Amino acid sequence: MKKIILLFFLVFTGIAFSQTEERQVDESIVSVNQVNAYPNPFKNKTTIYFTSNTNEEVTVRIQSILGKIVFFKKMQAIQGKNAINFYKNKLSEGIYVYTVATKNNKISKRLVIK
Repeated sequence: MKKIILLFFLVFTGIAFSQTEERQVDESIVSVNQVNAYPNPFKNKTTIYFTSNTNEEVTVRIQSILGKIVFFKKMQAIQGKNAINFYKNKLSEGIYVYTVATKNNKISKRLVIK
């Protein structure tokens, strides 16, 4: 029974975080895009990459699937490619959600610690 519940949960979260919604977006508002973490899954360290259209303040937040914030950092992004290192430290293996946000938009993706 536990395996079925775990399987259902993994499938559900995989679908929820991999779907994209097609909609009309004003490109002048969207300032952060191309958000990725590599390697993902990871054991000790990963790097979150994103591209910014402007120089602006960006927040990077990582939270557990239960919503507990385990990492939060404000940084000044430069126009172009940006990167931030994230170390596992004492976090448990599992699925986390990372969010890169500006005042105009927010992108969240899944992160896996193995």
